[in-house]
Amino acid sequence: MNKILLLSSLCVTCLYVSIANAQENISVNLDKLQSAFNKIRSEEFTKIDEDKNGTISIKEYQKYLIQKTLDGSEQSFANMDADKNKELTKDEYVKFGEDTYKKIHQMNNPK
Repeated sequence: MNKILLLSSLCVTCLYVSIANAQENISVNLDKLQSAFNKIRSEEFTKIDEDKNGTISIKEYQKYLIQKTLDGSEQSFANMDADKNKELTKDEYVKFGEDTYKKIHQMNNPK
């Protein structure tokens, strides 16, 4: 009986140590992620601040967002253009929406 209690205690201790190590690793990974995110945001700020006065004006921000939207639209269009002829048919446009819906549905309802 004492061996079973000792073994149980040892298992519980190992479990606590494993959980603590996992939490520490998650914390370290989140710290690295936050650091990388901050670096990206800082670099992005520098790009947006065209006049380099240390602030972003509404015009600078709007210009940046318009460019990002245009850049994204080119990639989005290319993704929809199944036959790569630089034109979208109605079928390509509708099918891309259907495919996107299916992907989202699969992500939200894994098997």
